[in-house]
Amino acid sequence: MQRTRRLLLTLWVLLLLLLPDPQTNRYAAAQEGGPQCPPGFEWERMSGVGCVQADCAEIAHAHYSYTRSCICNEGYRACHELVDTSGVNCGRNCPNSRLIACIDPEGTCPGEEPAPRPQPDDSEPIAPPADDDPSPPDISPNDPDGPGTDVDPIPDLIEDLDNGLKAI
Repeated sequence: MQRTRRLLLTLWVLLLLLLPDPQTNRYAAAQEGGPQCPPGFEWERMSGVGCVQADCAEIAHAHYSYTRSCICNEGYRACHELVDTSGVNCGRNCPNSRLIACIDPEGTCPGEEPAPRPQPDDSEPIAPPADDDPSPPDISPNDPDGPGTDVDPIPDLIEDLDNGLKAI
């Protein structure tokens, strides 16, 4: 009799272990009930962005932020491409762009042409612009704004400040 009870109890425990957990089913249903995401993105309800870029871990020098956005490591520049969300029902969770590469700050993104660099022209040296009037500017030696004057502007500024405060 006791042996039969043990056998039934063991079978009951095994049956409970093999049955799916109702809590797990509710979580999976909540995840599946979310909006659609464009190709290359997966819906994650508890993320800060909704549609999370699936291949972020495969991009060199990239990682997920705390909101599960795909971002570049510090010291690298991000290269993005626009995401086509036409025909996808993701609402405000639709991503605008996807990270495609993390590059050196001076590098160029894939599909981007390098900025043109000016080429030195060795044929003729560049001459300074011609000055029509070679005479020096007309500045009198007593001009307070002219060169060579040792006028200290601080006392004048303090006096102006005092006068302004007295007027208030």
